Amino acid sequence: RSRRRSELFEPFERISPLSSPSTQILLVTARGKPSWIIPGGGVERDESIDEAAHRELYEEAGVKGRIVRQLGIFDNDERKNRTSVFVVHVEEEFDDWDEKRSLGRERYWHKISHAFS
Repeated sequence: RSRRRSELFEPFERISPLSSPSTQILLVTARGKPSWIIPGGGVERDESIDEAAHRELYEEAGVKGRIVRQLGIFDNDERKNRTSVFVVHVEEEFDDWDEKRSLGRERYWHKISHAFS
């Protein structure tokens, strides 16, 4: 796959159907490391940033949803990339997905309110 090096993204926040304080951040296990990361990846030449966000969200976490808004854009001059972060309203979560089978990925929903307590 060819990637546009300058554009990476991380779809990362879920809004509950009631848009309540139960807003959560989606984490997945990292490849080959015992740690949790925000799902994300590169943008293919033939896709938009939104399309890439949807693709990576499903590939890495087995989740499909609707992008609500872009939360922010972060530039990393040292690594020469740009990261777009999105708020996603989750519509479907799958019990089984490709990277769960092939890489043993797991997903975890972390409540934002717990991060500040």
